[in-house]
Amino acid sequence: MNIDGTLDEAYERLHRTGPEFEGWLSNHGPMAAESMVRRGHAREVHRWLDRYVRRLDEVPRGTSPVTADGWRTALGDPHRLGDWLAFFEREVTERPWRTVLETWWPRLLPGIAAGATHGVIRTGHAVHALLDHEDGPRLAELGQALGYWAARWQRVPSAVPSGTAGPASALAAVPRVPDQQAGINHRLGQLTDLA
Repeated sequence: MNIDGTLDEAYERLHRTGPEFEGWLSNHGPMAAESMVRRGHAREVHRWLDRYVRRLDEVPRGTSPVTADGWRTALGDPHRLGDWLAFFEREVTERPWRTVLETWWPRLLPGIAAGATHGVIRTGHAVHALLDHEDGPRLAELGQALGYWAARWQRVPSAVPSGTAGPASALAAVPRVPDQQAGINHRLGQLTDLA
């Protein structure tokens, strides 16, 4: 896919920026770069990045390290984004990436709404790149993706289906979000009657 190193160079540039900008918008750079390279547009990646990175924020600083024993208290705390990025940077350098993924995927999956699902999407792009070729920038990207997902983790409310309703009536029974003006965090926060 990437014999000239374009994707790795893009990851290295993007890893100087945070996974969010303007307080909550997701950095789409790593996902876009991976898609562009995979679709045969590697020559345009750096020109596109030259414009895109201007709007991005710096990598957030950590406040208190996330530990293997105390991770649950930091899960879903966006103020700990820098701590999560550092935690997963260590994880992917000290352990095989597949082991890290096997450990963390089940822990993070109930919070799939993280960053309007960008945590899981970015993780998928990183895994896709690693399956093609394993190296430092791609491992770092997986760490950044998992760190973003963990910091923005938000349990998705669920309703347990029962009975024999067909798809249309079952969907009609799903509670509506009253105020659909703001982002996903605001919308999911309104579903207080669900577990």
